[in-house]
Amino acid sequence: MTIKLATRVLAGALFASAAVASQAAETPKFDVGVSLISALDSTKRATHNSGGFNFQGGVEFAVQENLGFRFSLGWNSFSGTETAGVMRGTEQAPATPIATSGKFALRSYQGSGDFLFATGVTNLRWVFGLSVNRYTYSLVVTPGFESPMRYKDKTGYHDAFAPTTPYAQVPGTKVGARLGLEYRIIPNLSASLLLQQTELGSALSNAHQINVNPSWLELGVKYHF
Repeated sequence: MTIKLATRVLAGALFASAAVASQAAETPKFDVGVSLISALDSTKRATHNSGGFNFQGGVEFAVQENLGFRFSLGWNSFSGTETAGVMRGTEQAPATPIATSGKFALRSYQGSGDFLFATGVTNLRWVFGLSVNRYTYSLVVTPGFESPMRYKDKTGYHDAFAPTTPYAQVPGTKVGARLGLEYRIIPNLSASLLLQQTELGSALSNAHQINVNPSWLELGVKYHF
């Protein structure tokens, strides 16, 4: 079983169990939040920028005394910074370098399901969940240069993302995992630290993929109604 298939099976199991649990849960409670994003290396290899932010809203069910489940909808933005580089030649033309320059940025809509477990520390909970994501991207190539979102293999150079502005859809729904901590500061306010990783892949031919699987840390606050 591939990692991608295993993740999708796990996602289905999580959301199915959450649906069953929520039927027996107490009255749901709603929240809204905002977070600052710090992109990790797997994201910065594409955007060359560590900054970003998101907005989210959710509903939480108290499944039992020390277990909750939250379903959230959010929007993420990963800013891009213009970058320049040189790609070395292929086996067919080893002495021919290619100059690249441009800016690549990502946005995504995200649906997530998280289980929240007591840690044993007052007001502090573990957060573990999975997400489904729909990505869009913007790629602006500097005139006179090649795209920075090219890569090479034994057959030559390939574009993983076509230049586009404004934002264009990345095909397919991408799954991801979430792990972190949430601390309830006061009854209506909490702070959280969350690690996320999702799939992304390529926006072009499946025969030529670039390994961009965004991961990031986010530090956020939520207001609970």
